[in-house]
Amino acid sequence: MPLERQYKTLTTKKIKMKKNLIWIGIASALLIGGGAFWYFNNKREEERKKKEAELEAERLRLEEEAKKANVSQPRKAVYNDTPFTSKAEGDKFRAWVNKNYSSYAKQIDLSLSGDFNNSFIKKAFADYGQEYLKANAPKTTTTTATGIKPNSTIYLNGSYADVYSYPEKNRRLGFISRGNVGANSIGIFVRNANVSGWAVVNVSYRKGSIDNSLPAYGKSVYMLIKDITDKQV
Repeated sequence: MPLERQYKTLTTKKIKMKKNLIWIGIASALLIGGGAFWYFNNKREEERKKKEAELEAERLRLEEEAKKANVSQPRKAVYNDTPFTSKAEGDKFRAWVNKNYSSYAKQIDLSLSGDFNNSFIKKAFADYGQEYLKANAPKTTTTTATGIKPNSTIYLNGSYADVYSYPEKNRRLGFISRGNVGANSIGIFVRNANVSGWAVVNVSYRKGSIDNSLPAYGKSVYMLIKDITDKQV
């Protein structure tokens, strides 16, 4: 192989090696940086938990020594037990406090995880427990089986709906059509009927019936649940 060609080949290999070393260096830096961030972030939380445990142990030790020596201690605030019955419940409250009141959590050294009934969480619960319980209370609704609340304004759910007499439901009074109603309300939802699939409705729209004037206008009638909705279509 000519000397010039050998020189070019060696030069190309050196350039490739340098590029590979550069990329390896960049990848290593990213891995080290990410690992360091995780390590120090995790270590900080571990230190908070350790400090809380040490302070709690020291408090209990001093109380025990005071009892043995029969020496009166300065009066400290006494907090009621938390309502939590497991570490998981306690940690959920701890996380909520740390998220919503981070400065306060740091001030009293409340870690993200720990005992669910020690002095730290008791103090936090005394200060923010009621707010936490209110924010996490289960949602209650007054909706009926149709998913529509009583006294809600209702609309036609399809293009056509039959209307029947109330309370006996033995006569078809007429119908309501999309062509006449459009997007307007057809009445007020009263309640679910005793018969599955039916609802009691106060009709407030006249047009659309067979004789163009519903006899039960403004009064209760029966309609199929599938024909009504509380959302304007």
